[in-house]
Amino acid sequence: MTTIDHPTREEVQQQRDAILAAIGLSAEELAERAASGELVGEEWSAWAEVEELGYLLGE
Repeated sequence: MTTIDHPTREEVQQQRDAILAAIGLSAEELAERAASGELVGEEWSAWAEVEELGYLLGE
């Protein structure tokens, strides 16, 4: 039987915070850089993950 993990809201927020800390940007800074096309390297994957987590958080 397959087990499905349903993370709590707090776990999703912690995951997003960890991603942002790893790249050294706030959510606002990352969004601004994404909007202006200034993302480089790992910032692209961080942006995608932050967007997905935001969706899970209803943002």
